[in-house]
Amino acid sequence: KGGAAFSSALQEFREVWQKLKKDFPRDTLIFGGDFNQNLNDRHYYGSANQRAMLEGFLKEEGMIALTGYENDPVSRDSHPHACIDHICIPKDSPFTLISTERWPNTPKPEKILSDHFATTVNLQSIK
Repeated sequence: KGGAAFSSALQEFREVWQKLKKDFPRDTLIFGGDFNQNLNDRHYYGSANQRAMLEGFLKEEGMIALTGYENDPVSRDSHPHACIDHICIPKDSPFTLISTERWPNTPKPEKILSDHFATTVNLQSIK
C-alpha cells in the first residue's frame, strides 16, 4: 500500500548495490531487473509514487536507466506497452548507448514465453 513494498525492495537493492560497489571499486557494474515500473512520459505500469522513488534511487546512486524514457524499446516499438524491466549503468561509465531493442519483434509479448518482452542494450566503449 502506498508503495511501501516497492520502497522496501529498493532499500534492499541499495544495500546490495552499495556492497558491490565497495567490493568491486574498479569495475563498471551494470544491473538489470524487473522494477514493475515504466520510465517514460506516459503511465503504463506502476504508479507516480513508485516512479519518483525509482528515479530518486537512480539519481542518488549515480545511475541511469538505459531502457527508460526516449530509449524505451517496448514503448517505441510495441505501443501502448512500455518497458518495466530496466538495464542501468553508472552515469560515469566508460560506455555510450548505441541502441535498445525488445524481443520478440511483435506488438505484444508472447504469453507462451513470458508476460514481458526481453530487453537488450548495445553499448560502445568510449575509453
